[in-house]
Amino acid sequence: MTKSTAPRSARKNKSADAAPAVLMHTETVDVGQLALNDLIASLDMPAVITAAPVEAAITHEADMLDAAVQGAEAVEASLDAALPTEIDAGAVPSEVEVGVEAEAGVDAAIDAIKTPKRAALPRKHYSDKTERLKDKLGSELAGFSVLTLADAGVDEAGLDAVMESTMVIIRSMSGKAQNWAAKLIENLSGRKSSMSEVTARIFKLMERDGFITTGNTGNMYLDLLAKPYSPGAARAMGSNNLAMMLALKIIDADGKGRFVPNHDSLLLMKARSMLFAGTAADAEEDAELEEVVAAVTAPIEAEVEAVEVEAVEVEAEVEAVESVESVEPVNIAEYEDALM
Repeated sequence: MTKSTAPRSARKNKSADAAPAVLMHTETVDVGQLALNDLIASLDMPAVITAAPVEAAITHEADMLDAAVQGAEAVEASLDAALPTEIDAGAVPSEVEVGVEAEAGVDAAIDAIKTPKRAALPRKHYSDKTERLKDKLGSELAGFSVLTLADAGVDEAGLDAVMESTMVIIRSMSGKAQNWAAKLIENLSGRKSSMSEVTARIFKLMERDGFITTGNTGNMYLDLLAKPYSPGAARAMGSNNLAMMLALKIIDADGKGRFVPNHDSLLLMKARSMLFAGTAADAEEDAELEEVVAAVTAPIEAEVEAVEVEAVEVEAEVEAVESVESVEPVNIAEYEDALM
């Protein structure tokens, strides 16, 4: 803003130039106030009001703002120099991710305390099923290697020979038949909780019919189809089981196209004791139950019979009374006239 340097002329005294006032009415004049007004009017005020103080204040504030901006830029430059220029996406986890990772770490620590990790047992691999049987049964395998009564009662050395002979028999079977033999022996020894379904059905079939016949019309094939197994599965599993039972001397061929139980087979005796142990016991329990029922009901039946007899007697008496009442009364007067 440009300042004016020209001297200003003195302000005229308006009071002096004013025309004399004509008072049309009586008015009270404050002389002191008039004098004050004249004094104010006569003051020599500058024509232009300078803005030097305002401009100075604005300039000072602008300097302070520039200094603050420069300081902020210096701090930002320092931070840029200290921090990496680029941050990979996902390098800084969010608050949710941090919370989840922390919670997972706590849970993992608790689980480690509660259930310490155990080393997994290596899986055993056997060259054949006989090695598996030796590992599973140990010394008990010898007892289940005696196939018939003829082999029972041998000494320790003879028992070892019998066991090895049975192992040779199992190793000579086909792979499928070996599987069935191992399953059966493990079940009979208690190492396996249940007998295989097909093997159990063949034992039950022999118990029911007394023999096994093969072929599409044989009782084994028809029984397995009713399970139901598919025709191919019924033939394959049935044939492999029969081959296993024949090799272990559980069954014999009777020469008539049938297979019959070998009653000298110790394995057959064990299987029958497990599958049909409750048959004889159930029959005995039924007989005892019938005796108890008869003992309880006999007096009742006797009382009922006595009541029935008494009812018959009462009925006979009633009939007799009714027959007497049905006889026509005799006219005594007529009877007397006839006598006279």
